[in-house]
Amino acid sequence: MRTIFHATVLIFLTCVCAWGYNPLSPEKEAELRERADATPLENRLADIVKRQQTLLEKEDALSESEIERTIAELSGAYTQLLRDHPDNLLLLLHYGKFLRMVGEDKGAVTVFERVRKLDDSVAVAYQQLANIHAENGRYHEAWPLLQTCLKLAPDVALYHYQMGEFLNVFGEYLVSANLLKADELSPRLQAEFKRALELDPTSARLAERYAQSFYQVPEPDWKEALGAWQKALALTSDPIAAVPLRLHVARCYLELGEFEKARALLKSPAPPALEPIRAELSKRLPKE
Repeated sequence: MRTIFHATVLIFLTCVCAWGYNPLSPEKEAELRERADATPLENRLADIVKRQQTLLEKEDALSESEIERTIAELSGAYTQLLRDHPDNLLLLLHYGKFLRMVGEDKGAVTVFERVRKLDDSVAVAYQQLANIHAENGRYHEAWPLLQTCLKLAPDVALYHYQMGEFLNVFGEYLVSANLLKADELSPRLQAEFKRALELDPTSARLAERYAQSFYQVPEPDWKEALGAWQKALALTSDPIAAVPLRLHVARCYLELGEFEKARALLKSPAPPALEPIRAELSKRLPKE
């Protein structure tokens, strides 16, 4: 059980961290620099965040000593600012994320809890705390935090996406712990991905994830699933990534009994890794 549970935590980390879209930062450093009314604190913070981003981008090209030195410099810069502005929410949020970046989750928890104490309406603090708990398998602690996050900021796509992935990974544990009813799990999971896409309708990643959710409900609405996969395909500009999406569209046509439309999509050979799937779907076509 321990091995399986730890594997689910790794899946959660992969699902959440691999997604590039992240609208969480209260203010981007570039936006701070462009603001005519930016304070000295905000400008100094923008410099730190820029150096932090540069470290992430160039990490592979740096030696271990260079990385350690840069982290120490960033830590010192944050400490100096916090000494003068201990209650600044923007500063605290960025510092908490910095601590997360360098693996100091215990310190990050302290920082985000301080944000909650100063202002209990800051949704990102709940989201960050929930992520820390979820990544360490403490789903029972992450669950109420994620729910509060969504109540405070219901119009942020990422929060709904993360709730969907959280339910995907930890849903069965929530049901076993009587934190969620079994018949609520699949509909809630799908609803979260659908809402995320509604909030960011041009995101190919969200469109594909919503389409995938039809495979996670007991009785999929194949007509709705078809529309979802078609949208994901329309938003995908990469011809290689489009190949498996067309197979999903073909699967939906098969389920709907629209065999000729499925046949047209299944005529072309697929890459070796996908050819078994194409062949299996083709077996379901009536003979010409």
